[in-house]
Formats: sequence, C-alpha cells, structure tokens
Amino acid sequence: MMQRGANEGLLPRMTKEIFRTVNSNNDPNVEYQVSFSMMEIYNEDVFDLFEELEKNKQRTKLKIAENKAINLRSLSVSNQEEVASFLKKGYSNRSIAATNMNAHSSRAHTIATIYVKQIQSNAKATLSSQISIVDLQTLK
Repeated sequence: MMQRGANEGLLPRMTKEIFRTVNSNNDPNVEYQVSFSMMEIYNEDVFDLFEELEKNKQRTKLKIAENKAINLRSLSVSNQEEVASFLKKGYSNRSIAATNMNAHSSRAHTIATIYVKQIQSNAKATLSSQISIVDLQTLK
C-alpha cells in the first residue's frame, strides 16, 4: 500500500492525483478539503490507528453503527507528504504478531480512507467522496 520509487503503491499514486487536482484549482468559488483516516480490524475488533496510546494502555475498541466506525479520527491533510507521514504512523500502530514463517506479520486488516470535499460557494453545493483502500491480512 505504501511502497516508494518505481514500485510506488496505490495510495501514494492516488494522493498524488488528488492533490494535483486540488492544487490546479483556479476557481475562487471552489474550495477543497481533504482528510485521512486509518483503522484496523484485529480479532473481529476495530481500532483507530491514529489513537495516541499511553505506555501499557490498551487500545480503545471502536463501535460500528450504520456501517461507520464511531469516533474514528479523520485528520486534515494538505499535501501528499502529510498523507505519507500519517500512513507511516498508522502502520507503526498496527497489531503485529509473529507466525512460523514471518516474525513481523500483521495479523489485522488495515483500512485507509481518503475523504475529499469540494465546496462550491457560488452554487452553495458540496460534493463529498471517500476512497477506501483495504490491506487484507494474509496467513504466512
């Protein structure tokens, strides 16, 4: 999901295109707002990967209602580098457990979501979209 260079992952390529579009906007009546969230599903529980944890404290399980994770943090981002930084932070907070084949295997599904709002002040309209990328656990 986050390789760099010649093997750049899907999420970095998507954010590059999103911010290319946002930054090429010359219409003073159009504003863009972009935010980013990450969660994981681990042992059938859902966790916010941006939760700040104190040492020796367990993570808070998120509740799901109407197909949404309640209290999931969505962080405002203004460029591709901020997304990459938050992606790195989220990946560092994933649940990791050793398996027979891989000592650093992720044992959870990871879901990264980019939210984009286009606000048209002259038309008093807002267009909203979200793109979710899922990194499924593989048994190794």
